[in-house]
Amino acid sequence: MFYIGKGKKFAMIKELNKLDEGIIMGVTGALLLREDITLNCILAETHSQLPDSRAAARIVQVLDKYLGLKVDYKPLLKQAEHFETKLRDVIAKSKEAVTSTVKTSTQPYFG
Repeated sequence: MFYIGKGKKFAMIKELNKLDEGIIMGVTGALLLREDITLNCILAETHSQLPDSRAAARIVQVLDKYLGLKVDYKPLLKQAEHFETKLRDVIAKSKEAVTSTVKTSTQPYFG
């Protein structure tokens, strides 16, 4: 996990590393360019184009520890596991359907 910002607010959190180079897009990137706004961000690395529930839960966990909010992030982790399981099932079924289609399309058809 990383932090970036115009202050050193998150430098003391041992779970975070300062992001020295990278690409930040969207609203976060636009706000970081503004000189009139003080902004600090916590970023979690993800490995897909899909929402990463586990990364979101880790950010909530770090913020909870830093701010002392006493937020229970464990349900978020449980939901992330549930989502990942469903996603794995969908991917497996998709691969199975593609394999099945390839097998039937290469067999000659006699009528």
